[in-house]
Amino acid sequence: MTPLHPTHAAERDFKRLQAAFKQHGHTLGRSQHNKQVRYFVSAWGFCKHLHSLEEAQAFLQQIGGEHAGS
Repeated sequence: MTPLHPTHAAERDFKRLQAAFKQHGHTLGRSQHNKQVRYFVSAWGFCKHLHSLEEAQAFLQQIGGEHAGS
């Protein structure tokens, strides 16, 4: 999980990943729970919960976004 107040670099990474997921028909979002930021990816009525941007990057690679972040 990510701290409540992300750094500028973490915010930039989130926006970059959000755009990359959009290119693959998915939505990357985030929510706050117990003072922690949690991430989720959704598409076609399904939602996958993620604990970090690193997990989001790994999932993006699984769905064919292997060049995201390179």
